Amino acid sequence: MSKRVILFFVMILCIALCACGKNTQAKTTQVVNPLREVTVEELETQTGIALVAPEGAAEVRYFVLAYGDVKIAQVKFSWNGQAAYVRAQETSALEAEDISGLNYQWTSTGETQVGDCKATTYVKDGVGYIAWLDGESGIVYNLCMTEGANADTLCELANAIFKLIS
Repeated sequence: MSKRVILFFVMILCIALCACGKNTQAKTTQVVNPLREVTVEELETQTGIALVAPEGAAEVRYFVLAYGDVKIAQVKFSWNGQAAYVRAQETSALEAEDISGLNYQWTSTGETQVGDCKATTYVKDGVGYIAWLDGESGIVYNLCMTEGANADTLCELANAIFKLIS
């Protein structure tokens, strides 16, 4: 009879261990990419913003970044062999906003001008962006570089783009 009792307890223990086991089947979550490549015409139609790359830019590609009611126009390009992109978004803000998508602790910031707009540069280790608000159009712009960025280069490139869009 003791063998039956032991067998009974072993079965109960096995059932309990199986019930407590983790479900090791991987659960996946699909994340929707909010960045969609478009033509230059679709960019303006979908965002209401005419945005272009500067003269001499190579590998130019146009994107719409959309999430919820927010739509940001983006032009990605190579300039003098360095990766860059410019983003633009309609805003009711009174100052330029950060729509760069860059997440750094900036080691250098500075005030400058893009056209007749007040602008601010942010740089760290060759990565950086310049932000300005065109008060007449209500559009905030961020020109971003992921390599070779410094305040002078950002300002020069932003002014070249500003001349084309204004």
